[in-house]
Amino acid sequence: MKILTLAFPPDLGGDEMQTQLDVFQRSMFQLSRLARKGTSMGNTAGASSQEIKEIIATYDVGRVALNKFYAALNDATGTTRLVAIPDKANAKSYPRSKALYTALLKEAALCRNRGGEALAGLWGGLMVYGTVPGVNPCGNSALAYYSQGL
Repeated sequence: MKILTLAFPPDLGGDEMQTQLDVFQRSMFQLSRLARKGTSMGNTAGASSQEIKEIIATYDVGRVALNKFYAALNDATGTTRLVAIPDKANAKSYPRSKALYTALLKEAALCRNRGGEALAGLWGGLMVYGTVPGVNPCGNSALAYYSQGL
């Protein structure tokens, strides 16, 4: 995030990204502090309901800052590739899923087994290997996801 922030001029979103990065980092440091609270004294009791509310509020501050960073980056690049992270009530609207991630991992493993991108293209041209001509032998679940306009 820091590298992206420094890559953009201040008038093209760099200032907004820097501001949101600072808010996000403060929130994550606060979240880290809250997670370790009481552990130095050997406290093994769970968090109280008040502490849980404070942790969730701190997480939400970071989530909102990250979403604003994404919006500034999307505006600066002219794309909509980074999707905002919804609140808990709208969690089902988030396009990332465990099934998509699992498919991506399987395709990456298949690609590695075929020798990577360079050799997979060569092997993919052979019908003996079992791939269909014209189909990316390294898979393209992530590419298909982004080509849907999401």
